[in-house]
Parts: sequence; structure tokens; C-alpha cells
Amino acid sequence: MSSLRPSADKLRHFVAHCSTEGEYPAPFVTAASSFEEAALLFVERWHGAHDELRVMVFDRESGEQACFTIDLGGHVSPCD
Repeated sequence: MSSLRPSADKLRHFVAHCSTEGEYPAPFVTAASSFEEAALLFVERWHGAHDELRVMVFDRESGEQACFTIDLGGHVSPCD
């Protein structure tokens, strides 16, 4: 049976956190195949009061970063 998730050697290591005003819980560390996947994995575990989150994602190896605005309905867009 094949999995939709890439093999472990293709995963990158990310740190994600919510940058929504006033919300700074501990960062979330995960392995994912992309910045967007890491942001969505973070949102799956979110327990805040907001319906829309601004999520910052950092690649632990390269230092690259990305920002996404994600509503809890699943719509993802780059931060403005």
C-alpha cells in the first residue's frame, strides 16, 4: 500500500508558529514536504480563538521562511 506522504528522506524540518496578534504559543516543530504542508499541520493542532491565523514557517536547515494566512475552513494564501 502506498502512502501520499513522501518518504522520510524527502521531508524537510520546519518550525511553525502563529503570529496572529497576541497569540504566541510555543513553536511547533514538524517534518513536512513543503512550507504549506508544515503550516497546515500546525493549524490542525491549533486551539486558539481566531477563525483565521497568520502562520510563520521556518526551514530549520536552510533558514528560509514563509508566511501563510489560513482560515479554519482550509483556505491558504500567502501573507500580504
